[in-house]
Amino acid sequence: MSIIGKTATRLLVPLILGAAVSIALHGHLTPGGGFQGGAAAAVAPLLVLVVFSVYFLEERGITKNRALILRSAGLLGVALASFIVVVAGLLSGTPAYILQNQPKLNSNIGMPYQLGGQLIGGTLLIFNISEMLAVAAGFTILFILLALPEELYKKDLERGGTSG
Repeated sequence: MSIIGKTATRLLVPLILGAAVSIALHGHLTPGGGFQGGAAAAVAPLLVLVVFSVYFLEERGITKNRALILRSAGLLGVALASFIVVVAGLLSGTPAYILQNQPKLNSNIGMPYQLGGQLIGGTLLIFNISEMLAVAAGFTILFILLALPEELYKKDLERGGTSG
């Protein structure tokens, strides 16, 4: 790849990630959210794979296994965001709702929807961040696996093993 492509990639990757985070964090106010932010964030490692290589990502510590850990953490965050208010309701003895962002009429349990006069979305904020992490890491795993040379798998199959 030319120096122009490499330089443009180095400039674009932080901008792509910034836009992806913005999409995820403002999902309760504008179109977007965790999935859209994660899909946008996944463009950054895909661009790096195309311009540099899968080995460039590995040298920087972005591997399939680390992405799987991040995906698992994101999915755990989604589960926690879904049920944190319900658990709080059970502990206090009042009704609560899954993904409850603010107290309902018959439930005084709820994550704050506003903080300092700014809309934060309550549990939607936690959900969107976790979903973004899960989606971005999942797509990154897919891109890394698709970018690996076929010869690695052929040699491994000939030895009777499976690539990991």
